[in-house]
Amino acid sequence: MTELPYGLHWDYAGSISNTNENKMDPMPTTVKPEATKLFKTPIDAVMAMFPLLFWETVTNEINRYAEFKIKKRQDEGKVKRPTLIASHKWFPVELPEVMTFFGLLLYFMLHPQVGKRVRDAWDSPYSNAWTKFMTKSRFLQIVAVLHFNDNNDEAGLENDSLHKIRPLLNILKITLSKYANFGSELSLDEATMANKSSYARFLICFNPMKPTGKFHFKIYMVCCAESNLTLRIKIHTKDNADTDSSENYDEYINKLDNLTLQLCRPFFQSGTTINMDNYYMSTTCAMKLRENGVFCRGTIRGTRKYVPKGIQFNSVESRTLPRGTHRMAVNEEHQMLAVGWVDSKAVYFVSTADTTEMATVTRRIGSTKVNVVAPLAIANYNKFMGGVDRHDRLRSTFSLSKKHHFKKYYIKLMLFLLDIGLTNAWIYYKKCNEEECNKEGSRAAFFQSVAEAMVNRNTKWNAYSAQDVALVAENNEVIVSDIISVPTSNGTCIPAGLDSIPAKIGVKMRVCQVCSYEMRRFKWKSVTVCTTHGVRLCTEMRQIRSDCEPKLHKLDGTPVTDWKWTCQSNDTCWNKFHNFYLPKGLFNNNFSLSSPKKCKFAGVIYTSTLHQLKYEALGVPVKVKIGRNAGVGRIDEKIHMMTGNRHELQYLQQDSDAEEEDESSEDIDDDIGSVDIKEYFM
Repeated sequence: MTELPYGLHWDYAGSISNTNENKMDPMPTTVKPEATKLFKTPIDAVMAMFPLLFWETVTNEINRYAEFKIKKRQDEGKVKRPTLIASHKWFPVELPEVMTFFGLLLYFMLHPQVGKRVRDAWDSPYSNAWTKFMTKSRFLQIVAVLHFNDNNDEAGLENDSLHKIRPLLNILKITLSKYANFGSELSLDEATMANKSSYARFLICFNPMKPTGKFHFKIYMVCCAESNLTLRIKIHTKDNADTDSSENYDEYINKLDNLTLQLCRPFFQSGTTINMDNYYMSTTCAMKLRENGVFCRGTIRGTRKYVPKGIQFNSVESRTLPRGTHRMAVNEEHQMLAVGWVDSKAVYFVSTADTTEMATVTRRIGSTKVNVVAPLAIANYNKFMGGVDRHDRLRSTFSLSKKHHFKKYYIKLMLFLLDIGLTNAWIYYKKCNEEECNKEGSRAAFFQSVAEAMVNRNTKWNAYSAQDVALVAENNEVIVSDIISVPTSNGTCIPAGLDSIPAKIGVKMRVCQVCSYEMRRFKWKSVTVCTTHGVRLCTEMRQIRSDCEPKLHKLDGTPVTDWKWTCQSNDTCWNKFHNFYLPKGLFNNNFSLSSPKKCKFAGVIYTSTLHQLKYEALGVPVKVKIGRNAGVGRIDEKIHMMTGNRHELQYLQQDSDAEEEDESSEDIDDDIGSVDIKEYFM
């Protein structure tokens, strides 16, 4: 394509009856059939967007940066204790800790605390049960050294303004569109995030009209107009660091057209249609895209090159002519349509994807909606242009970058990119699980499930492997081969604070039920409830029962020596319950909320094998008569525990009586009108 010395020839009486045969037929964006197995569960979807290699890179860079800070302090000699990070001695992080850290970021996003800092959540462990997965000091340490690339790479820091986030950016460019067969209609626009850091001066744009902030990062995006799936991103930089190719276009192609062509390059020869606004649209760009098998439509500024003067309205005509007045011009050589149309003011359109047919659009005049005659190109533009804006709306609903306010600019930018990837993960997951995702609250449940899996230390992260993925190669080009399939993750239980239950819970009902069963000292602190099984459990490390006080005695006064009825491992009651007592069938499943004032937790099954072993170990006789209470004995803590703490004994006895009463009334309890309490934690 060469320079047009005499401009374009426009025919004001011409028409376009058929679009080009190379144009893609109307079809939505779909997930590739071979990729559907990657989106069976929410955590699978997230790991498909952010492969294990990325998380391992973050783990290594956190440790590298912490060592760098410690060494720098030691060399300077200005700090008395240079090995401290966030006022605590530093120990290298491992991959499960990094996953837990990001899982906590998701929890804080899902459960915002207005007017409080994130670190204040550890002051209320009952209402913020997820804080038990990591101590506050360790969380603040990771915040202090959160890093994503090597600071020792001087060449990268000097030549690449995106060096700090390069691993995440490159892997995200691969995975955003890797699993999709893109549809016939796409939209191109930009997203912004406010930032005024002087260290990010090569990235920051100024626009006083942007509601998110006049100083901001700008990310160019191409999204599906139907599903809002992001297929392509490019970060604006003043040094053009986020360039995928060194290809040079003709001299008359300006920088903005060059940008548009770079964003659309993956769609060349596909026949898809790109919708864009007047910032990106130009006649030269439309011609160049059509040469490469991509069609486009969009608004255009009347001052742009080669826009026909015959379709334009002067200021008087814009004010006086009725809505729907239009003028058309056609360029036969490039099958290009130019339209001038009067709405509340005159607007201009260029399209290589539409005919000259007419349609109607709905416009709002005051509080009244009216139908206005408009060319088909305008109707299609209104229908397909909002893909990026709708993606913004989805992203801002559950946004890490809006919830967490870090000082360092690259962490803010990293969270913004994470939001884009998480939103794409949700869209992919929704397309593969439509029935489940059509339920109310399904998106919140998606992020809740991701957070649960990330904080769960039993999640096998090594099962999520990426094969032959290179983050950065020479010239910042991305090399990638197929990512192998990953297995689905195991289901996890959700901890919740007792205060989050919409019912009044007395003091005696706030104890840890495993501690009570093992006849330990009374435990209130750090007690949560498992919302799946309805058992109250503490989350602090506990020694095996035979090694701690108070010592237990049989009815005849001799020490207890048989401990087969207890879990023989040093662990939290939360883990003991799920790994030992639950599989052994010690607890029932009577967990419900029968009224706003009454909550019923799961209780011990006194006829279970473990509890029968407990009776035998304590020398307690059991009833042998046939009836509802057969196999149940009476345990008196005053005799067996031999402790002088009457306050503990009182509540332990009351709790034991309450559990026994629940067990004895299990057969006659009326469950009509009871509500599954798990819904209160979603």
